[in-house]
Amino acid sequence: MLEVSSVGKRDHFLKQLKDRYMDLYNAVKPIPYIKDKMLCVNNLFVDRCITFKDSNGEWISLDTYHDVFSDPKIKSERLFLEGEPGYGKSTVTLQYAYDWCNSVDDSPLKEVDILILLRLRQLGGVSSFYRAIKQFLLPKESTLTENDLKTILLKSNSVVVILDGFDEYPDQDSRTSDVISIIAREMFPKFIVLLTTRSSCLPHKYSPSTKRLRLTGFTDDARKNYIRKAVVDNEQILGEIESYLNENLILSDLCQVPLFFVLFAHTMYENEHFRNLNSATKFFRHMISCLHHHLKNKPQDADICNANLLAKGHDKLKIIAFKALNEKRKRMVWSKEELCKEIDQKFYDLYKDMGILVEEEVLDITDERLHLNSDHVQYRQEVRFYHKSFCEWYAAHYLSAFIQQNPALDLKECLGNLHPVDVQYLYRFSCGLNPDSAKQIIQYLAEIEGGDKFAILCILEQTGNIDNIKGTIRQLCSEGLIISDHDSLLLQRSSMQLLEIAARNKIPVKLLQLHNCFKSVDFPTSTLKTTSGLTLSSRIPVEQLGLRMFKKETSDDEYIDILKFSSMCSSLRLLGIYGSPPPKSFEDTSTLSTLSNLNARDVRVKYYGSYLESPVYTLDLLAGQWKVSYYFVGTHCC
Repeated sequence: MLEVSSVGKRDHFLKQLKDRYMDLYNAVKPIPYIKDKMLCVNNLFVDRCITFKDSNGEWISLDTYHDVFSDPKIKSERLFLEGEPGYGKSTVTLQYAYDWCNSVDDSPLKEVDILILLRLRQLGGVSSFYRAIKQFLLPKESTLTENDLKTILLKSNSVVVILDGFDEYPDQDSRTSDVISIIAREMFPKFIVLLTTRSSCLPHKYSPSTKRLRLTGFTDDARKNYIRKAVVDNEQILGEIESYLNENLILSDLCQVPLFFVLFAHTMYENEHFRNLNSATKFFRHMISCLHHHLKNKPQDADICNANLLAKGHDKLKIIAFKALNEKRKRMVWSKEELCKEIDQKFYDLYKDMGILVEEEVLDITDERLHLNSDHVQYRQEVRFYHKSFCEWYAAHYLSAFIQQNPALDLKECLGNLHPVDVQYLYRFSCGLNPDSAKQIIQYLAEIEGGDKFAILCILEQTGNIDNIKGTIRQLCSEGLIISDHDSLLLQRSSMQLLEIAARNKIPVKLLQLHNCFKSVDFPTSTLKTTSGLTLSSRIPVEQLGLRMFKKETSDDEYIDILKFSSMCSSLRLLGIYGSPPPKSFEDTSTLSTLSNLNARDVRVKYYGSYLESPVYTLDLLAGQWKVSYYFVGTHCC
């Protein structure tokens, strides 16, 4: 039992925590310029698709976000919740805070003694976990000391720690940070710790027992539920929004990203310009225009919305944004004083009022070794962009113009710190803003390691005529494409989109490999479904198709479905299957008819074993029997 004084401190701590979380979850802004109406996260949040990686390496869907803390299949003290920018990682953490504070009945957090939620972007230079709690979660006048916090946490029966945004954590390489020790389970081994981050930015060191989860974006049902809950409960308007998305496949794809769908849903309700927004660049340009338009409608702000102020401020802001992204460790937070020295104070106030720039008050400790109750304690205003994609928007204006002005520029040398995995919208916006720069950027992406799949995202920004980049598209398709279960959903989707463009422009795809991501064949739509929910059309002009299925036992019926799908692919010349052994023979009339169809088109079907020096089998399409062709002694594509 805790002593009376300790119990009092514990109750005091819980009240201060819940007061802080209440401030956070009651101040959600679905779109930046909404300031006079802060919304509660529970009035906006809709359950979204979360998957977890099982012991076989497959991504399995959870029924609800509650399952992250309750499903016995993913029970672990260390959890990574991964998601691309804009997928709602921070929103989910706020909903968890709401559930805990309000003891929501169906939430597993109802029984948790203490929940700690920290935003890692704020923790630069703060190595102590207890100091971070004191600095960022407790009020200025709190009398609780770091030792008090340590005692309370260690004597609690159950503690959940949520560390939000490891990809924005300034001290990822620190050897003295408690955060790094917590992630590695060297500190608080019995606490349940949930870390959110981008899939491309996992910690270098983490516990082997860590379970990985992934946000996969808004489903159709999630989008409908959001509109009903947060925008308008009107079936006619809901139908109009869905109709817009069905008519515009590019917009529909963008709106699988929750951030973009939220912006779309709230603004489309007021504006029908979205019918023509068929690229990420057009979408974002329209959003920025809406922000300016809403501010201009306020009379008290009209005197500062002049062209000269905006032009000068914009020129400076785009340089600041590009420099921030181009640093080895991305810098997403500035002090207000520092930023106002770079840009005009009126411009700063304007962009703060629009919601593009956001202020946060944080404790400023001159020397972390000094006691927090000393006279050295001060507070300062930190500034960040509303979302990282806004920073990429302004940086793209600088980059696209700079490349156009310097056509002989060596992009590999000057963009070395800007890998597309980290700043995909920077490249997409740059290509959409300036077609003259797009050709160089797309060619650059196609040539760097891991950049080929992002080249497609930039190609999609080239609305209308793509003749000037068809050469790059042909290059990507001639080198072969791989879609793997290790890829993020974004990368998988980008490859599928490249295949669709190839089909529309009759560009042959030499080789397509699906690595451990085959799920099933849907015959009504003549598509192959992947484990991530994406579909591959049989009309894709692929010449060689390789299916690697080492993590999945493939049934006889699934093999037959694969053969039938292959017979629908008119361009296919070779089907290669790896991993799970196929049936010894095919004897039923329907399958033999399928094999006859493949034989008539001179399609070869091969099975490669699951280990080195195993035999390679070729299917006799007339007899339905496998025959040994040679032995597998190296790496084969098909």
